[in-house]
Amino acid sequence: MKIALTGAASIPARDLDLKGSASLLNGPNDVAFELPFVVNGTWDDAFPLPDPASLIRRSGAAAPLLDAVRDKKTRDAVRSALERLSGPRPPAEAPVAPAAR
Repeated sequence: MKIALTGAASIPARDLDLKGSASLLNGPNDVAFELPFVVNGTWDDAFPLPDPASLIRRSGAAAPLLDAVRDKKTRDAVRSALERLSGPRPPAEAPVAPAAR
């Protein structure tokens, strides 16, 4: 097994913000399985999770969807199609200012 980590571990704040990869090896340079992960939280309550962005990028089926979401032209075309089907989104309400004292 091989584990690689990058990121930050703050000593004063005692928190973690790490990205890593755990690899199961068949030999010195032969990776049988690789799992990208993230670790966030405090030293006392760290929370490891699989890294969804890395998994999506590696997926043959999902990677084009991620690229489409990042592409402004495609994102605007999808939004336009959804608005034609469901109607335009109502405008966001302006925040109400607190009463003057």
